Amino acid sequence: MKIAFLHHVFQTGSGIEEVILDLSRQLVTMGHRVTILTYKNDYPDCDVPVMEFPLPDGVPLAGNVLAPVFTRTNAAIRDILGCVDVVVTSLYPMSLVPLLPHKVKPRVVFIEWGIQPYAAYSSLVDKAYLFLLNRADRYAIQKSDTVIVANDVTRKWVEGLGVSPVKMNLYGLNFDRLRLGVDCDYLWDKHPVLQGADGIVMYAGRQSPHKNIDLLIRAVGILRDRGLGMRLLVVGKESFPKYARYLRTLTREMGLEDRVVFTGLVSEDDLNGYYNLCDMVVNASSWEGYLNPEAYAFKKPIVAYGIPPHDETVENGVTGVLVGRLTANRFADAIAGLLADEGKRKAMGLRGYVWARKTLDYAVVAEKFLEVVS
Repeated sequence: MKIAFLHHVFQTGSGIEEVILDLSRQLVTMGHRVTILTYKNDYPDCDVPVMEFPLPDGVPLAGNVLAPVFTRTNAAIRDILGCVDVVVTSLYPMSLVPLLPHKVKPRVVFIEWGIQPYAAYSSLVDKAYLFLLNRADRYAIQKSDTVIVANDVTRKWVEGLGVSPVKMNLYGLNFDRLRLGVDCDYLWDKHPVLQGADGIVMYAGRQSPHKNIDLLIRAVGILRDRGLGMRLLVVGKESFPKYARYLRTLTREMGLEDRVVFTGLVSEDDLNGYYNLCDMVVNASSWEGYLNPEAYAFKKPIVAYGIPPHDETVENGVTGVLVGRLTANRFADAIAGLLADEGKRKAMGLRGYVWARKTLDYAVVAEKFLEVVS
């Protein structure tokens, strides 16, 4: 089967891009021809074919708002789509390319990762952009041949639009890339402040306001005042520079420079190292399409804010802890409870690993994906 994935900017450090790339890799190993089409490619050495269709330089918002205006560029993409069997899209503006001015002949599959709440962003510009995204999603849902959703919350929203989606988890795990048991001792020398810690807690993901990383930093302060010498690793891209600066300022003002480590975007080897090094993974995000399950590949439990769809990744008390209220005190309690019980941590991590091996391995995910799109 010839499959084309359309994504407006193919960049490192983003979860959706990693999903597309890992799923594409698995489909290629199964004998399918996969091509990723994008306006901008930040993966220079990508092992899956990527076709780049650059938009004009120097045009403000060209890549995320005004892209549909550049009809020649999009026409060139549509010409390529005539040669494939299935077109897979998700986010605006690429979601509209196979649908406007009319739907292309191949089967069009739209992935709705999740509807972001306006409350997740404070800027009026961000809210306006989010409104545009949501309107484009509605159009794509109505016009595509098949709609895939990642969670029950999104499924109910799509059904409310009069469309019956297919619910399946695309957020799989590449166990060849996520390597359990690799050497991580070099990180002790790289970050001396980690030495002698009572425990190491890791946040992995973009630094975005709705991720509530500031709440996690405040939880570190609470635990310090309780006499617990744990450390917090903040691993991931500084997607919102203003928020990233605020996090560092907050850390400094709270006197936590020796307890909070910001790594920024890291290499794949270092990411594996940090996962192997930490005792648990924590996520206080107030919205996710599907909570990142990578911790399970390393037999680590997850502490997360206990809202849907986070409960589809974390089974409370089984593979991790779901925190009922979004407060620093509640997260501090959950972290302290797991750090105090190594046996419980390891049991949760192991159960998460077994579940992930059975349901999230990309060999399993790809088979289900092919059943849906065929």
